[in-house]
Amino acid sequence: MEGSYIYTDTSSVERGIAKLYLFLLPVRMISPLLGFAELFHGAALYFDFLLNILGIAVYLVGHRFVLKISNSNSDRAFKTFGLTVCLLNLMSLVMAIITQITRGSYAGETAFSGILGMEIYFFQYVLMIAYNRRIFHVLSEDEIKRVLSGVCWCLLILGYYQILVLTFEGVFRSILNAVDVFHILWPETTMWKLSLTGKEGADAGNMFGIFVLPFLLGQLLDERKKGKALVQILLWIPPLVMMKSTSAYLMVLASVFGFLMCLYSGNTRKRLFIFCGGLLIIALLLIFGDTLVNLLPTDIRYLIFGKALDFTNGSTVARLVPFVTNWNAFLQEPIIGVGNGLQGYYYIEFFPEWARNVAGSDVMNFYNTAKNEIINGGLFLPGLLSGYGIVGIGLIIHVIHSMKSRLYQMRDTSTFAYNFFRIAVPAIIVCGLQTEFSGNYLIWFVIGLPFIEYEGERE
Repeated sequence: MEGSYIYTDTSSVERGIAKLYLFLLPVRMISPLLGFAELFHGAALYFDFLLNILGIAVYLVGHRFVLKISNSNSDRAFKTFGLTVCLLNLMSLVMAIITQITRGSYAGETAFSGILGMEIYFFQYVLMIAYNRRIFHVLSEDEIKRVLSGVCWCLLILGYYQILVLTFEGVFRSILNAVDVFHILWPETTMWKLSLTGKEGADAGNMFGIFVLPFLLGQLLDERKKGKALVQILLWIPPLVMMKSTSAYLMVLASVFGFLMCLYSGNTRKRLFIFCGGLLIIALLLIFGDTLVNLLPTDIRYLIFGKALDFTNGSTVARLVPFVTNWNAFLQEPIIGVGNGLQGYYYIEFFPEWARNVAGSDVMNFYNTAKNEIINGGLFLPGLLSGYGIVGIGLIIHVIHSMKSRLYQMRDTSTFAYNFFRIAVPAIIVCGLQTEFSGNYLIWFVIGLPFIEYEGERE
């Protein structure tokens, strides 16, 4: 029988903050408060930066500034995560000292200022997950699912309206500009991809692939929710197409793969069905593959099958360069890394010649930026490798192992969080190879699901 999370009676204020936090997960910082973004940079890109701080403050005041951490499995996993972040930040500090001594300042910045941003971001990840855990104490699971469902529907409605804007322009764009008084959308005249609350199609793909689709696919595994979830998934097809983003399509494939793995881990009949279905799909692709591909519109066919290996495409080149620079930085200090945030010391040195003068690429903008300031790894997962080296990756694997152990414990007690997280994992990995996670509350809400606590777990 499925268990329930530890849900306690709390003040209406704390419950209101928790619901607002969940509902605003995909919403960027409002324009009147952009001063926080200027002060904290990437940490304050989303409005939930403020709600995160406010929610923790309300908790501390209500508990007289006493943090209650037990010896439960979830608390041990969270403490492992927090300790790992402290060790990773300490490793970066050590490398900053070494770098400052051996290489000195760069572009007028010290190595200590270089690591400062990433130190703040990683500390923020701990605060994010800490508050995500608190939400499951403040709200019941049904309340949480209702709010998240509302987020999915609101994003879907926004997606269809942006289709009207992209297709007809005119009055539809004017209305969007007029309504967006806090500038939390991206209704610029240069917008040519559906971006939802992000700045480009890839941002919309991240929201859909990591959050919306795993949430909906998880409901397909719930006997009570299949119909509504399936309808909404089908409704998402037009907005997905209009994202015109290879990243978005890769995210969808990754989430579908995660969903199939969840099905495959079920009973023997499901495994046999998936295995036979997989063989049938492979056979059809081998026989009719070229014909099926040619049925797709030319631009979509290119985005799915051609863009990833097109070295004349500016977007592709911009995504490949950080792999090259991070790998070479890792080779400089493979044991404990160069320090996360100090990859910029090596960016110019290892910038590939083939990336220069590519039409439509903004990679040279990053190159010029790297001349004038210390930049970080630019991508989350490659940045972990170059920033923390083999030792750091070992520590991160230990955290992943604790999360995996938590998933096994949650399998029979929380199908909602269990399915949601497992389906999203492949998309999170794909996203981590393409962008940074700093300040992204939506992504870290999903990553934090294995750390939540359910009833009867505290000792």
